Amino acid sequence: MLETAGGFVRDAAKDRLQTTLPALKQIQITEADFGRKHHGSFQLYKTGIEAVGKCVDSYVKACEDFGNNLGSASKKYTANEASSSDSITKSGKR
Repeated sequence: MLETAGGFVRDAAKDRLQTTLPALKQIQITEADFGRKHHGSFQLYKTGIEAVGKCVDSYVKACEDFGNNLGSASKKYTANEASSSDSITKSGKR
């Protein structure tokens, strides 16, 4: 169950943002698109969009790392449970 949750956490953000993230990284709007009166606002807009792109990228990577950690924890937990079960079984046979 923990491993399944880890897989979901690992993949959900990446899957849902697979088209959004590249679009944020490759801004198609130019200063000219803002119109002459608003050229001064373009750089702030571009900087803001780039910052959002970095945040989204960090979020996706953090989800992948956390999901992988959950999967690793699940495997360790399962191994510990098996070891404990084996120890209990052996002690009951004495």
